[in-house]
Amino acid sequence: MINNFGNALDSPQKSSYGKEEIFSEISDGHVWKTFVDNENFNFTDNPANFVFGLYIDWTNPHESKIGSRSISIGVIILICFNLPPGNIYQYQNLFVYGFTPTPKEPISYQLNSLLKPLVSELQELWIGVHFTPTARFNNGCLIKASLLFLIGNITSLQEIGGLASNSESLFCAHCNLPLKDIQNIDNTFWTPKDQDWKK
Repeated sequence: MINNFGNALDSPQKSSYGKEEIFSEISDGHVWKTFVDNENFNFTDNPANFVFGLYIDWTNPHESKIGSRSISIGVIILICFNLPPGNIYQYQNLFVYGFTPTPKEPISYQLNSLLKPLVSELQELWIGVHFTPTARFNNGCLIKASLLFLIGNITSLQEIGGLASNSESLFCAHCNLPLKDIQNIDNTFWTPKDQDWKK
């Protein structure tokens, strides 16, 4: 981890080269600025609230060399977006939650089993956990955390987000366009999905 991790968490989210009208970082976006906690307060305004992204992807450790076995291993990483933009993706600041076992990518129920402990922790942290005095908070504080972003390629996002694969009849994560109409590029026919399914 970076030196003075606590101080880095207190640093401004805005990048030094960012301008108000340009979105250069996640913290410039609408979701970051309007996301509210379980008490309807702006979540990202509180320095004791942590925003995480979850990254997942699979790879063949044999690098698909000719004659090598085709196996798959996955990594699940938590990324803390409270850090300054230049520190967010530094390897020493990434939280490796776990690895998916080989030889194949897990199917949905196996992935759910791997993620269940993390989801339980996040549910508890969403309500808030009171910590006794810390280096950042002399009188202690209520720490909250939220998983706000899923990060990965389309296949990974479909798997971890519980979305249908591209071969399903309703293939799109954002609209109700059926697969049989996939060539329809008139977006007036792309009726948005109800946002409740994402919660």
